[in-house]
Amino acid sequence: MIDLHSHIIYGVDDGASSFKEALAMVKAASEAGYTDVVCTPHFIADSEFESSAGSNQSVLDEINSHLQSEGKPLNLHLGSEIYFDPSSVESLNTKQAATLNKSKYVLVEVPRQKMNFSSLLNYVFQLEIAGYSVVLAHPERYDFVIEDPNHLASLIKRDVIIQMNLLSLTGKYGDQVKKTAKLMLDHNMVHAVATDAHKPQHYHEAIDGLNLLEKQVGSDMFDQLTNYNPGFIINNEIFYPDSPVKIKKKGIFAWLKK
Repeated sequence: MIDLHSHIIYGVDDGASSFKEALAMVKAASEAGYTDVVCTPHFIADSEFESSAGSNQSVLDEINSHLQSEGKPLNLHLGSEIYFDPSSVESLNTKQAATLNKSKYVLVEVPRQKMNFSSLLNYVFQLEIAGYSVVLAHPERYDFVIEDPNHLASLIKRDVIIQMNLLSLTGKYGDQVKKTAKLMLDHNMVHAVATDAHKPQHYHEAIDGLNLLEKQVGSDMFDQLTNYNPGFIINNEIFYPDSPVKIKKKGIFAWLKK
């Protein structure tokens, strides 16, 4: 399996705090069944989480060097989790922020509250005309998606790739997020699942999420979400996911209240 979203690179954000913890995360990821992980430290412009792709690569090289000597149980790749900002295109073009494994795909996080949807559409457009493809990180955690998941159908029609967190299915982020994640899966609104792991424990917890995912979507779609689609992304290939199924608005709020 391939994990597109993880915070293994240590000392740069709220993920692994030390080399030792980074190695513990690698071990936990391998034990959970992953063969490849994209390390995506936060890139938040003008903040303490603005480590450059170059410095992150140096840390990743250190981890990979150790893994080589130990038999390398995992393939690690570089990326960034880029926080919504008008300067994102410039940050990518100047290599301050990284795409996913040097592909055209960019992992993007947006504000969880008070995100203006038209501003998001414009942001996606600006990235796309610059040659990038947007992978939207864990939208099931955003208020505007919880309130109306059909926003995702509009984004998918604009070629946005939707990445869901496995731990959303376990209830780690609350019942509303869990229900929204399941609703997204039922309506073809998820293209890849990832851990968003910040510590070894998250990989252990992801095993429960993987089991819940396969139970809900079946083995074929499970492979699509955990292996094939993420593989297309890290290999910089185009893929064509199934069209989303719009949800009748009358049913959204009733379902969330259950």
